[in-house]
Amino acid sequence: MIPLDLSTLSLRYHSRQPHDYEDEPLMGEHYLDEESGRRNRVKTVLWYEIEFQDEGGWLMFMDEESQETHEFSGLFTDRALLKAQFSREGTGVWGAEVTERPFIAYIEGIRVEPEYRGQGVGRWALERLLEVKDPYFGTVDFIFAWPTPHPKDAPKRDDPNREQIWDTQTARAVKTFQCAGYRRVGTTAFFCLARDPNHPSRRIALEQDAQYSKNVTMNQDQLVKMLALGQLPW
Repeated sequence: MIPLDLSTLSLRYHSRQPHDYEDEPLMGEHYLDEESGRRNRVKTVLWYEIEFQDEGGWLMFMDEESQETHEFSGLFTDRALLKAQFSREGTGVWGAEVTERPFIAYIEGIRVEPEYRGQGVGRWALERLLEVKDPYFGTVDFIFAWPTPHPKDAPKRDDPNREQIWDTQTARAVKTFQCAGYRRVGTTAFFCLARDPNHPSRRIALEQDAQYSKNVTMNQDQLVKMLALGQLPW
């Protein structure tokens, strides 16, 4: 492990608006080398992208993006409103307020290089994101995420311990987000952070957060409706 002083880190970020699909270089972090006073690259200490989407063509857009966003769309109705069931399940702290504003944010991924792990860098980055002055991200009240192992760290398919490794890495990722204030949406694998410090989710202690119990997928009614409207991407 290479020791880092979090007070010397500065956050650089990259965000994408809807339908902005251009490939852009991954952003890394910099830290100040205290001995030489030079600013050094810490490889790609962090990797993340933030997706924004409004109500127009919600399900079709989310289904086209990736399997992950397809799963994420299962939290919402075809009008991009949070489904009522998530006000009842789990801790019951998420409601209609989540989609009252025109934009939400989704953290697509975050990765700390192995040699810098175990020092709170991930939590530091998630907390610093709230300070970002971005015309879109700076206006969102709720930030979503699906904490899972980064593709670079995911166990190989032929690894006999693949499931155990995956579960361990997922638990570590979940804890990082929970320590930064994110709480589970219902009993799904998705988490959300409310910017408002007075939001009910902020009063849920980490150890009292809901446990995972089910996947979220598009239900049959939504599938039939999209099929009837010719909105399925295949």
